[in-house]
Amino acid sequence: MEGAPLVHRRVPTVLGTLEFALPAGAALEPDPGAVDGVGWWWSPIPGACVFTVSHGDAARRTPASLLTLERGLGPVEVLVDEPAPGGHLLEFRSGGRHARFRYWARGRFALRAGYRTDEACPVLDAVFDSMRLVGGPAAAEGQPSWSRR
Repeated sequence: MEGAPLVHRRVPTVLGTLEFALPAGAALEPDPGAVDGVGWWWSPIPGACVFTVSHGDAARRTPASLLTLERGLGPVEVLVDEPAPGGHLLEFRSGGRHARFRYWARGRFALRAGYRTDEACPVLDAVFDSMRLVGGPAAAEGQPSWSRR
């Protein structure tokens, strides 16, 4: 899928609609590992890199909670941990992997979207850079609603 044209996608979340672009033919899959809330994932190189979207309880979706989990697995080098327009940006290296996540939160709900990779995967940077949250809370219950603009 590397090099495939990017197609705009939309996912309804508890905070609004997350808009981003995936390569043509790529689709998010439900995340069976989501502990609470709802999650989806897509991997352009299975086992080497993954893009995830998760929304639900804000207490479980914070930069600090992800860094605590990562630090329990080994050393972490934080590259960026700072407020970003409308949310928070977190970028780090851990166990030979590189990760970039964007967080948005309102009240008791939060949205986390980003990626982890253990090898160069430029398409994930393009997907990440295309993300934006628009509108208010989604009326839909958990399932993505894909659209092409």
